[in-house]
Amino acid sequence: MYSLIEKATIYAKQIDTVISGSNIMVDDALQHRLERLFVVFRKIEALVAKEAKKSLKRSLWKLFQLLTCIDMRLSCVDSSRYVGEFRRLRHSDVRKLEMIAQRTLAAGVISWTGARVDGEVMVVRYIEADSSQQSSEDNSLSRDYTEVIRGLSTVQASHPHVVQLYGLRTGPPEACFSAFRAGTHDVFDFLRRSAENDEGVRARRCLLTSYKILDASWYLKHVHNLAWIPGNVLPDNARVVTVDDAGEPQIGLFDDIVDGQRWERGIQDNLNCHWKGF
Repeated sequence: MYSLIEKATIYAKQIDTVISGSNIMVDDALQHRLERLFVVFRKIEALVAKEAKKSLKRSLWKLFQLLTCIDMRLSCVDSSRYVGEFRRLRHSDVRKLEMIAQRTLAAGVISWTGARVDGEVMVVRYIEADSSQQSSEDNSLSRDYTEVIRGLSTVQASHPHVVQLYGLRTGPPEACFSAFRAGTHDVFDFLRRSAENDEGVRARRCLLTSYKILDASWYLKHVHNLAWIPGNVLPDNARVVTVDDAGEPQIGLFDDIVDGQRWERGIQDNLNCHWKGF
């Protein structure tokens, strides 16, 4: 089409030169034919220009459709990677490490284990169901606690020393799990091992850690009307607070954040935790 319009333009210019006063002698019949041919070439040029505009519109429409399709595909990919604001995980994303704690329910066992997820050490919580037992209530309570932590894991609602949800795998209880940003070391073991030969250093670390834990507990009560009750569901000898490799504590990992109406009990359990451990 480009070649056609180019040739039509050349012929039209040549004819225009011939019939518009050159020294070449042209009889009336030939001049009439040249004028008609000139008009034909002009119409061809106009037609080609019109078709070119249509072709441009079609190309722009196809480009718009392509961009829309790409945007939809990107949205689908994004949705497949996230559950709301949190990562959608698969079993292949998780490399289990050491077992941290377990809680026995009528329908099975809830386990907390250290894990490496997306290159970061976290804690994974999952259920090992007992097929011989049926207790939808226990499973419902287990799922509900993940929802509690989900509400505490946004930028606005989170606290540096309260456990945060990173991602989860949805599905039936025996297949789903949750990954939390939390340390994997027991706070008391960590403090006993640190600065063993310097009582002054160890005392300062214990006091600083205690302040951080109390601040997190106070934050839960006065911002979210929730109470942290250490040891709420685990045996007396189980871990109640974990710390990361830098010694930073996180509370709330072990199903121990409850409604704020139980705050009075939480106060006593908080104090018992500090007296026994520190």
